[in-house]
This record gives sequence, C-alpha cells and structure tokens, in this order.
Amino acid sequence: MIETAVPPRIPNLLTVAAGPEDLLDALGAIVGSFVEHESAVRAVLLSDGRSVDGDVESQLDRSHRIAASADRLGVDEVVLLDHRITDVPRLDVPALVRELLINLVRPDAILVADPSDRRARTARGRLTTYRAAVQLGRLIGVPLYCWAAVAPDRVRVGEPTLEVLVSRTRQRSAMLRFQGIPEVLGRVSRPWPEREYLTREGSAPAVAPRPTEQLGSRT
Repeated sequence: MIETAVPPRIPNLLTVAAGPEDLLDALGAIVGSFVEHESAVRAVLLSDGRSVDGDVESQLDRSHRIAASADRLGVDEVVLLDHRITDVPRLDVPALVRELLINLVRPDAILVADPSDRRARTARGRLTTYRAAVQLGRLIGVPLYCWAAVAPDRVRVGEPTLEVLVSRTRQRSAMLRFQGIPEVLGRVSRPWPEREYLTREGSAPAVAPRPTEQLGSRT
C-alpha cells in the first residue's frame, strides 16, 4: 500500500466506461483529480446509457448532454460507441477491443472502474468494460489503473494500490449538468469520502508517481 497521494503523472489518460453514469458518478472524482494535476483525459463510453430508443430524449440530445457534462469534469473529448447499456454485458470482448482501437489516440495509461463493486447499477457492464480495457492495455503496452471507492482490503488483487485524495468540485458540477439541475439548487444527498483508490494492474511499466507533498484539494 502506498501512502495517500495525488494521482500518478499521466500526460494522456484514456478512460473507458460502460456509460455516462460510470464516467460521472463512479470515476468522476478521480478523473477530476487527474485533470487538476495536468493530465489530458479522453473518455470512450461503450453506451450513452439509454436502454431503449424513445421520444423523451433523442440520441443527439443525449450525446450533447454527455459532452457538456464531461466538459465540466475537464475531459478533453468523449467518444460514444453505438451500444445500448443493456447490451454491454453481452458484447464480444475481442470485437470490442478492435472497436476501441479504431477510436484510439494512443494514451500513456488506461483508467477503468473496478468490476467487483456489485452495488453499481452498471456492474455487469463494468466486467465487460474491464476485460476489454485489460486486453487493450496489453495490446498497446500501457499500464491499466483500476479505480475503486472501497478500502484497499476489498480491492481486487493487484499491485500497487494508491490511496488518492480527490476533489468533488468538478464531479459535482458535471453530475448536476447531466441531471439538468442548476448548480445553485443542486445538493449532494450522500456523504462522499475524500479518498479513493487506484490499483495498477498488468505488466506494463508504471507511470511516474507524483511527490506526496503535492496533495490535491480536499474540498
């Protein structure tokens, strides 16, 4: 276990998520922390989060809302793949890796959500996303960082694990934009911890860590 610190120094970070909820609600604080420490972040979402086509919100309107929300998070670019969120758990992983490669600007590392958190609504989709990210990282030879909100003794096996101080400011702004709630009216109804966890997996060399004295904001 490494002492509490800011995220590793990753100039270009690729985040792969099952849908916008995983990007904003799950990964939002850690992505915002990477952004605040000068990482350029590009996100690929396997789905726009809709389970069925409908008249309530068009695909174009949904994509604009996701892009605007990700912009508040500090993400430089969002790529939406054309899958339904309900289909993500059944996607063929090798085919998904090829699809990711087509849309790839080579990163220095990949960030993905830990699939072992069964509480998440997108838990089944996370497993497919994780497997595709693992194969992609091995294929292009970059390290994979796996995010988890839980304590290190519950994080899946992998070394090393880094406890990261995160700021919720960017995440809160992005989530309120996604929900269509003005920031002056939005309130966070649940307590959010100021620490989250990254586990580096795979055989690729680690990206250089930052000194622990450069701690991120606790706000």
